[in-house]
Amino acid sequence: MIINYLKQLRIRSLRDAAIIGAVVGVLGFFTLSSCSKKPNYISPDDVYSHIVQTVDGTGIDPDFVYALAWAESSLNENARSSVARGLMQMTKIAWTEVSDTSFSNAWDWKTSIEVGVDYLLLGKKQRIIISAFGSFVSLWSLLRSEKRLSDI
Repeated sequence: MIINYLKQLRIRSLRDAAIIGAVVGVLGFFTLSSCSKKPNYISPDDVYSHIVQTVDGTGIDPDFVYALAWAESSLNENARSSVARGLMQMTKIAWTEVSDTSFSNAWDWKTSIEVGVDYLLLGKKQRIIISAFGSFVSLWSLLRSEKRLSDI
């Protein structure tokens, strides 16, 4: 079946297939690497300060949000995965669930924190563990039961 398909494409040898594969791979690499942003690590003090200001009056622990941001992006506002972006590594679906601002604003670290906190508040209101943060929530609970994060 594959051989018939390759014959239709007039690829008659493994060498031709290898060359085509290499060309496609190189083009893909350069296309993706030129599209990705360079890391931009934000000062831990600036991030923590903005988190404290953002969570004020919400009942959300600023240490939790800070640890979440650190675990998700290492405080890199240009962090990206296959589906998430920004300091808080929000997906487009999660972002639009709590924000009317464009998902392109996820690259702004302050906006990413604000929308991330709104998403945590949504989970708190619905009394659910947000699946995107589920494994981290378990780790956080374990750490908090041992000692305060500031003591670690």
